[in-house]
Amino acid sequence: MVHFDPLKIAGSARLSLVATRQDPGPSVLPVSGKLDAQLHPGRTLVNLESVSALGSRLNGQFSLRSFREIEGDFRGDTTDVDALITQLSRFLGGSDNPTGAIKLRGRFNSMPTQAEN
Repeated sequence: MVHFDPLKIAGSARLSLVATRQDPGPSVLPVSGKLDAQLHPGRTLVNLESVSALGSRLNGQFSLRSFREIEGDFRGDTTDVDALITQLSRFLGGSDNPTGAIKLRGRFNSMPTQAEN
């Protein structure tokens, strides 16, 4: 008899993603690029290579313990910070004009780090 235990699944995959739409919506994030994923019991490790999302280019690594807990080292940049904020707002279910009358212009580079508890 074979016993299937989903908590012991392991594997790896290389994915090439192509967004089927340009604009994000509530809980819908168009993503294009390549990623390598390794599934280990209790954790998924992902390497991003030239991924495009929210009008930005992203690179880096992250791990998932669940879809609510992400750890990682991301680097990203965009040429239009206003478009980034607007698209992020749409993805999070917010308005199309999150900055109101304020218009932001220019590049934005980021390297977020994990918060320490």
